[in-house]
Amino acid sequence: MTVTPRFAFIAALVLTCSALFFIWKSNDHQECEETIVRTTDAAGNTVVEKQHYCKEKFNF
Repeated sequence: MTVTPRFAFIAALVLTCSALFFIWKSNDHQECEETIVRTTDAAGNTVVEKQHYCKEKFNF
C-alpha cells in the first residue's frame, strides 16, 4: 500500500485536530488562581491589575 499525498494530508489534519482538542479539553486550570491587585498611581487613578498564578508544572 502506498501512501498518497491526499491520505497523508488528511491523516496529519486529523492528528493535529485531535491533539488540539485534547489540549483544549485537558487545560482545566484547577490549580490556578487569579488575584486582583488594586493600586493608585501618581495621578490618583485607581489601577486594577489581574495576575494569573498556576501551580501546575505543565500548562498547555
